[in-house]
Amino acid sequence: MTVIFVCTGNTCRSPMAAAVLRRRLEELGRTDVEVLSAGLAAFPGSPIHPFAKTALRSREIEAGGHVATLLDAELVEQADWILTMTTTQASEVKQRWPRARARVASLGAYAENRRDIRDPWGRNEAEYQRTLALIWDAISAWLAENTPESSC
Repeated sequence: MTVIFVCTGNTCRSPMAAAVLRRRLEELGRTDVEVLSAGLAAFPGSPIHPFAKTALRSREIEAGGHVATLLDAELVEQADWILTMTTTQASEVKQRWPRARARVASLGAYAENRRDIRDPWGRNEAEYQRTLALIWDAISAWLAENTPESSC
């Protein structure tokens, strides 16, 4: 199974979400799920934002050697789940790749109050911490409703 998290630049939210899901799957003893991230307007090769890396480290999670990747048709085709950070991003993915419609959802739909996970870019470190907390909670809710085991 392959899960891809999507945001705009692939330097903040989606790499944090990918790192969180990898951690959660590790805690569950799951090794059969590939977790990736990409951006709708990414500059390939860009590093993860330093505040995103710091937020992850505060929960003892490493981002690894993350570099930004642009979402493309090949990634879309290999994905079983494409989880965007906002409903607008989900709509854009569905519009660009109509065959993927059934596999696309907004992670924000699983967040508290079913709200979009806003981009922390340009904000302070505390905003990255809040964004990571929202991502953590949304992924927990997603896992409760859509365990990778039941989706295989």
